[in-house]
Amino acid sequence: MENSIGFVAVQFGKIDEELIGKIAEQRGVSQEHVIKMFRHRVWSVEQFADLTGKSKTTINNLIVRGKQENLKQVKALSVCYPFPGINSDGPRFIVRDELSEEILKKSLK
Repeated sequence: MENSIGFVAVQFGKIDEELIGKIAEQRGVSQEHVIKMFRHRVWSVEQFADLTGKSKTTINNLIVRGKQENLKQVKALSVCYPFPGINSDGPRFIVRDELSEEILKKSLK
């Protein structure tokens, strides 16, 4: 829904407080900091790497190569390009969906 000056209302993602607490404890940051990272429905590759404790290279490989299930390559992470460039797709973001949340939850011990 647009307002009179053309801005679109931002929909924030829901917050799982238990998950937030686990991430904050394992990554050694405050819950408020993690909540800020969960505020939107996308993560940058660097944010997702920080949240999971995996390297940026590992996250990029999950995006490009996917994962193997039942001897088939399947998509491991959904991505979007919300800020298109003139000659490119623009920066890549990871969609906060069931695929990314599954990887995030598995990264927690």
